[in-house]
Amino acid sequence: DEVADWTWAEPSALRDDVAAHPHRYTAWFRHLLDPALAAASSRDPSSTPKSGA
Repeated sequence: DEVADWTWAEPSALRDDVAAHPHRYTAWFRHLLDPALAAASSRDPSSTPKSGA
């Protein structure tokens, strides 16, 4: 099983943990973390539909 547990983490804390403990994360996660966080931070919040809309 690939996913054993999950937790919320701020992006900076996640980057720090991946750098300090790379063995805790899959290779694909380490490879895609920075591009995913960059894409998420550049999103225009006004283009995201509101829940219930």
